[in-house]
Amino acid sequence: MAAGGLTARWWLTPLVDVLSTHKDLIQTFAAVAGILGFLGGLGGAIWAYWRRLQARPPAATAEPAPSAHGRAVTITGDAHNVTIVTGDGNRIAASEAEPELLFEAYLGALADECSRLPLGVIDTEFARDRGEHAVRLSEIYVELDVTAHARPPEEEDREWAWRLMRGEGAGRQPVLEALAGAEASRHVLLGDPGSGKTTFAHYLCHALAAGESTLPAALRGLVPVRFVLRELAARHIPSDAAGGKADMLWNALAENLADCVGEAAARELAPWVRRRLLERGGFVVFDGLDEVPESHRRRKVLLEAVEAFAGTLARSPSRVLVTARPYAYGFRVVLSLANSEF
Repeated sequence: MAAGGLTARWWLTPLVDVLSTHKDLIQTFAAVAGILGFLGGLGGAIWAYWRRLQARPPAATAEPAPSAHGRAVTITGDAHNVTIVTGDGNRIAASEAEPELLFEAYLGALADECSRLPLGVIDTEFARDRGEHAVRLSEIYVELDVTAHARPPEEEDREWAWRLMRGEGAGRQPVLEALAGAEASRHVLLGDPGSGKTTFAHYLCHALAAGESTLPAALRGLVPVRFVLRELAARHIPSDAAGGKADMLWNALAENLADCVGEAAARELAPWVRRRLLERGGFVVFDGLDEVPESHRRRKVLLEAVEAFAGTLARSPSRVLVTARPYAYGFRVVLSLANSEF
């Protein structure tokens, strides 16, 4: 310690200079360390939970759970040869099924997809264990608390946008409660990396598709539709598109349905789901706007398409949610969503 004090003039000043010069870099490393610590803690909790499940006796094979809107159904086969298996064991080719049954199959597939956890990235044992010991999102999900940023009439655009980006505000509440109680039907969920935006999007779609009783009454019965925006932009937003149109997203929805029930059946199901959304409403989740590149105006065109699509649902009790990271937003993007009443 004495030697450190005697030699401080040789090392203390350069150290202070380095810390001052690279302040942003140091803050970045600190943020990364925080995220890694969070992931490590989450991985440890999941590992402990999985080990407890391993100690349980094997569970009996259960019948498919009923969906939110009817009888239990599951799907087998691939996109070209899909078979629907009902809860009573009947097997029906998807191309010959009624739209109502196809819709139940879609809900079941969406609920299953959104309840899966990518635990293989933590330990390969999780990837191999897909049977009765599989850990589902609904078993470990902890609801987020958010701050709802209502805009006072007297507040200027710039001031409100910066308040959104900084996450300022009071009155934190559970996100489901905030969505259900809001007067507006369009919402933006902003959060830093690892804050749980995509996890919440998955949980919400799973709960809607499975008809979870824990959902607020205002959200029950809405048809869940989930778009991963980086995939949607790559497949349905041409790089030379002059502007965004609602049909881009209707086509993306038809493709999602085809991935679920096969192309032939989706030609029957897509118009049926469209009418259902327009007449009775749905909850449409657009996940990861910040992951869409800004090059070739792709993000701008996508925003226009989202706005146009939401406009087609305006007369129904539908709700729309966009998730994104705040630092990826430019000022104009925040206002673009804000001016569209998101």
